[in-house]
Amino acid sequence: MSQLDLPPVSIARYLDLLKRRRWQVIPASLVGLLIGGIVAFFIPRFYVATAGITYEQPPGQPLTNAEDPFGAIIDSAKLTIPAAIEETITTLGWPEAITPDPYVRGENVNAIAERLQIYEYGNSKGRTYAQIRVTYKDRDGLRAASFLNQLVQTWISSRQQRMLEGARKKLASSTAEFKQHDEAYNSFLQQRLHLQTTYGIEPLIDPSIRREGYLARIKAADDQRGKVRQQKIEVVKLEQQLKLARETLSETPARVPLDMAMLMAEASKTERGQVLLGLILQATMARDGHRDPRKKAKWERKIAELNEELKLLANAPEPDADGMIPNVEHERLRLLVDDFDAKIKLANATIPLDEDALEKEVERLRRKADGYAQYAAVEERLEESRAAKQAASERVRSDRDTVAQLTTEPPIRAEGEAAVPPAPTDPNLLVVALLGCVIGLLAATGIVLLLDLIRGSFNTVEEVERALAVPVLGSVAFLETEAQRRDLARTRRRATVVAATFLVLIGGVVLLYYFDPSRLPPIVRDVLSMVLGGT
Repeated sequence: MSQLDLPPVSIARYLDLLKRRRWQVIPASLVGLLIGGIVAFFIPRFYVATAGITYEQPPGQPLTNAEDPFGAIIDSAKLTIPAAIEETITTLGWPEAITPDPYVRGENVNAIAERLQIYEYGNSKGRTYAQIRVTYKDRDGLRAASFLNQLVQTWISSRQQRMLEGARKKLASSTAEFKQHDEAYNSFLQQRLHLQTTYGIEPLIDPSIRREGYLARIKAADDQRGKVRQQKIEVVKLEQQLKLARETLSETPARVPLDMAMLMAEASKTERGQVLLGLILQATMARDGHRDPRKKAKWERKIAELNEELKLLANAPEPDADGMIPNVEHERLRLLVDDFDAKIKLANATIPLDEDALEKEVERLRRKADGYAQYAAVEERLEESRAAKQAASERVRSDRDTVAQLTTEPPIRAEGEAAVPPAPTDPNLLVVALLGCVIGLLAATGIVLLLDLIRGSFNTVEEVERALAVPVLGSVAFLETEAQRRDLARTRRRATVVAATFLVLIGGVVLLYYFDPSRLPPIVRDVLSMVLGGT
């Protein structure tokens, strides 16, 4: 039958084919199981050693990821533990480490790293530590355990040393920072003391009171400035008055004739003068009222006497030969000019002193304002420096506690030592054997299907009708004798019994090995221990 005449692919057809040829599939599967067991027997077996590491939260290093707080630590352990392999095998003196060729030594380290496994277990929310499991497999159980114990100790020591060095560097940095802030704080203290001494600032006085005193001095300076301005205005007025008085004085004669009116005016300032003026007035009226010359002469003499007394009372100067006496108004004006001139000179002498004192006071106030501004700035920086110094002190204390804690209570510790494995456990030979059985079953199925595809004959009438273009008129059935049927049935029963007995025997021996291995012969027990990896 040509390739074009092959029947179409049908899953139902192949299932039916497998049912009809199950006596070919089952022996092939048993052969696959046997081959898988033999192959598993010759596969290299490894002793698997296991060690545990507990990694607590490092002091001074807060965990930032709330979802997986130790995820970064686990990832770091997976990278750094293999990095300690070369140091470990060098410490143990393994031949892999003393190879002079660096390439070969690197390949040896890579081969060891391939048999190393690092993983986390016991992951839970809210945990305060991480648990790391490290497994190593080797052909020698003692070698596997010693390597794993040394590797864990080497990694823990290097990790703790690195953490301690980092904490010490951080402590040194925080200590240097504290010293820097302390020096800055002392420098600001010195600056503040200098400002207090230079500008007379009382540190115990409340700043608001100091400000009130400063404002009062500013107001006093403003008042003094107003007084100086007013003095200058008064000087201008005095100069104008002096000018006017001098002009008037120049126009007023120094000596004038004796004036009775002036005498009367001077005398009227006293009580006796007023009496004399009254008597003179009466005598004058009496003189004018008489026509008798003798009586008039008498009253004339009386009036002359009263005038003499009035002159004496008025302290009138004696007239000179011309009958002139000093002018009182001229003297008054002269005294007024002298007074104005003295006041102007006094003001001109006082104003520069006041202006100088005011200028000095303003300069003192300006300097004090600068001093207060500098003092406030130094106070602010002093407060900032005090806070920075306090924070640095807290960091120093925290870093010192971290170093002490890392020295006395390391956050990483090994959970005991890895025990020597009693028997090799990797790979699992039972799994390998079962896998061989499955592969044998699949191979047998494939072979049956392949033989069915490449056969060159027809087995059924349907195959003939599908392959040929002519109708089938009849078919001849295969005639099977009774003896052939009995022999075929006997052969199948025998094969079934042998296969079942073999499977039951193997299963019973394996179960007995797991539950009560002491009842098995020593050689069988040793073989099963070698194959199954021990109990």
